[in-house]
Amino acid sequence: MPTTTTHTLAVPGAVLTYDIREPDRPGDHPPLFIFGSPMGASGFEQLALHFDDRVVITYDPRMTERSHLEDGGTVSTETHGDDLHRVAEAAGLGTVDAFGSSGGAVSALPWVLQHPDEIRTLVAHEPPLAVLLEDADILLKVNADIVDTYRRRGFGPAMAKFIQLVSHPGPLPSDYLDGPDPDPAQFGLPTEDDGSRDDALLAYNMAMPPYNPDAAALISSGVRIVPAVGAEGEGAMARRGGEAFARLLGIAPVTFPGDHGGFAANEWTPDNDPAAFAATLRHVLDSGGRTVPADGSLAAAETELQRAQLAGDVLALDSLLDADVVYIGPDGAEFGKAQDLESHSSGQLRLTRLDPVRSVARQFDSAGVTRTRVRIAGLAGGQAFEAEMVYTRTWLFEDGGWQVIQAQGVSVAREP
Repeated sequence: MPTTTTHTLAVPGAVLTYDIREPDRPGDHPPLFIFGSPMGASGFEQLALHFDDRVVITYDPRMTERSHLEDGGTVSTETHGDDLHRVAEAAGLGTVDAFGSSGGAVSALPWVLQHPDEIRTLVAHEPPLAVLLEDADILLKVNADIVDTYRRRGFGPAMAKFIQLVSHPGPLPSDYLDGPDPDPAQFGLPTEDDGSRDDALLAYNMAMPPYNPDAAALISSGVRIVPAVGAEGEGAMARRGGEAFARLLGIAPVTFPGDHGGFAANEWTPDNDPAAFAATLRHVLDSGGRTVPADGSLAAAETELQRAQLAGDVLALDSLLDADVVYIGPDGAEFGKAQDLESHSSGQLRLTRLDPVRSVARQFDSAGVTRTRVRIAGLAGGQAFEAEMVYTRTWLFEDGGWQVIQAQGVSVAREP
């Protein structure tokens, strides 16, 4: 059985509580940091139990469960992101894999931007990024109305409106707010106001300014970001947010079993399968899965390959290279996938710049060729280098994604 230790951490404006699960027989995996917002550590208990081959970190956000705000403490997406950094730093376990669900997926984005060296892979599961959706204007108005209802009338009426919102299939109509208020009793919610105004979701998270992710900064961070959505709940706001986030990054989302909370089964969602959810997460983290451009295009696959090369993203490279790929270097020497991945993972080859000059992609059904001229710089065997290269790659589309089956690089004179 894993051994769990509980820790507290004083951070600006709050005291956080986090747990570290040490496995009996750890495998060769980075620690896994699992979190949500406002959901605390208890919500991920079923998921964490399926990762007994690695250290697992969970925590309670600053206004949830065992964590609390100090006098004058504030809550924002950026503050949540800084809290994630501080917990990861305090745990002292080095670079982690991260699974952020719902608001936790949004909280992770400023963490990625401020401390990319702390995260290998971020799986962002159904981030409710309203600003990315076609009905953003009305969504933000509805959000503000729910917060106002909570402040005026309390938990029951506001939570009823929230449930109605997240249950709505598809974009909201422009006259959504003209409809009658839902009855809290129909959801089993209290109709009387108890006077409390400290609910983590209604008083804090929904009152935060909307977060607008910086796609260029996230893509260039070097962190492998995997947008994810649930198989259930098509058209629901959170799933639409995950799909929109994937489009923003130019890749297709990974589909996980279950609904928005597919990592836990309970009396309301008995059909959720935490074991199947964990198996999908394990595949994404450990194998790299398959990086699929959002539009399925060969050009997008070439762009993703260049990003992975610059970032040294071995998992993404692994998914983009066929097992039997043959590389032909500028000197005519041939080498394979294992040697290429080893050069990146060991630091033998580290790119500091990769600037495309021009690129051409020719796609023929399930096969294609790319020819790309790039200016690169970096370190090879500890020695600095700069070069202008032309790469010709042959690709094959199988199992829903493009993979390189042969590649050749030629050094050319720099164009003026």
